[in-house]
Amino acid sequence: MLFLLLISVVFPWAMAGTCPPPGEISPYRCSDLGSEGFVVQLNCAHSNVDDDTATQILNKLISWPRVSPLRLLDFSFNRLTRVPTQLPQFQMLNNIDLSNNQIISIESNAFNFSSSTLTSLSLSSNPITTIEEGAFQGI
Repeated sequence: MLFLLLISVVFPWAMAGTCPPPGEISPYRCSDLGSEGFVVQLNCAHSNVDDDTATQILNKLISWPRVSPLRLLDFSFNRLTRVPTQLPQFQMLNNIDLSNNQIISIESNAFNFSSSTLTSLSLSSNPITTIEEGAFQGI
């Protein structure tokens, strides 16, 4: 019983039923903070995430039935070399942190949100040399 209580305190999404079950995106932190019980934050900062891992995590969230209201996505301090192509599928994002990675170019439509609610985007401390036309079209 104490172990179950500890899991629910340390990993609140493990018991909530609205984030993917433990192991699905672990060890990344998924927070169930929405008033309607939806996942609103995904924190993968300082997790040694590369492009393939980011793709797997985001695809898992896209396929999870109650994740579309994702509001905050933190992939800072990782090993990304590109902006994840799945970002525009999360139309309710307010904050995206991709700082301190190895992103060298930003592709066209990287931030193409149909109805942007984005209020904060951090790309600082990346060696960006190329920004394609239309990269920030949806902001």
